[in-house]
Amino acid sequence: MDREGAKEAYTREASELLQQGTELVQKNWEENEGEVKQVVFQALQQLLTCNKDKPEICYIQISLLRSQMDDDIYRMLLSLHDGTYFLDSDPRMQTADISSVFSPLRETRARLYQAMDAYRGKIENFDADRMIRETAMAFYKKKADSCRMLFRDLEQWRAEKGLMPWNRLTVKWGGYQEESETVYLMDTGEKKQSQFLAYNERNSISQWDPRYVYQSWETASFADMEAEKMNLLFLVSRNCGMERCQWKGCMMHGGAFRGAKITETFFAGCDMSGCDFRDVEFSKVQFVQCNLMDADFTGAKFDMIQFPGSQMNNAKFSRDGICCNGLDAGQLQQIRLEEEPYVF
Repeated sequence: MDREGAKEAYTREASELLQQGTELVQKNWEENEGEVKQVVFQALQQLLTCNKDKPEICYIQISLLRSQMDDDIYRMLLSLHDGTYFLDSDPRMQTADISSVFSPLRETRARLYQAMDAYRGKIENFDADRMIRETAMAFYKKKADSCRMLFRDLEQWRAEKGLMPWNRLTVKWGGYQEESETVYLMDTGEKKQSQFLAYNERNSISQWDPRYVYQSWETASFADMEAEKMNLLFLVSRNCGMERCQWKGCMMHGGAFRGAKITETFFAGCDMSGCDFRDVEFSKVQFVQCNLMDADFTGAKFDMIQFPGSQMNNAKFSRDGICCNGLDAGQLQQIRLEEEPYVF
């Protein structure tokens, strides 16, 4: 068997071991998620506190370092950047150790080394090490969606801690630079409905275009507007005003609407799973056959709201929210009635 044949056979054998290792890392993450959050925010607080002299912070990068993975050391690198992002000539950095989360990969590496014996020197330790690095990075990047929940109150936390203000901030999670995914976006600059319509003129969920993902229309006002089959994934519309609008068949998973005022508005067939509706004031609003799984309505105020045919699995309501009279008997069995403690 030549080197290429050995690599192919070894990769097939290793895939099962890597899958088992990933499952154990996932279990570890779930069991230690609170600790991970604490580690991240302690490091971020220290980084921001010690770098108050850095002007105009526009990006916070949270990467998983590859450099020590071969020694089973897993560290996150938190870095502050100005508007030039990775071209910033003076980034500020802080590391945080999360080796405990990835500890199952130590045993996986040992088993991969053992499996080399069958390939008589055609497979080397660096082949197994590369697989471990790729597995760890893939797992870390996939945690981006759940980490959006971790950062969704970042501006409130920053204000409470008395740290530096910002009008625009992007938090990136994953590898580094272009390999990262946005998990938080804040932009309080003036935005208008006419800009929204012009920007999304060719937006369609049938033609995927990443430039429509994570749009920020924070504090904008929408009135007498209709949007249909748009890609508005992770839409940022915190504190916006919305009157007499219709949203039909739009992809709005993970949208941020906290503190908005939504009146006489109609959502039909929209994917709004995981949306943040905390403290939203609803008046004469309908969600018709929408996906509202894992949406958070904690602290929302309801005046004539209806959810006909909508999926409500694990949607979160304050205990007084069930008095809105918009939920049917089946939906009442699906929702969560618990107050979430302040994450920070």
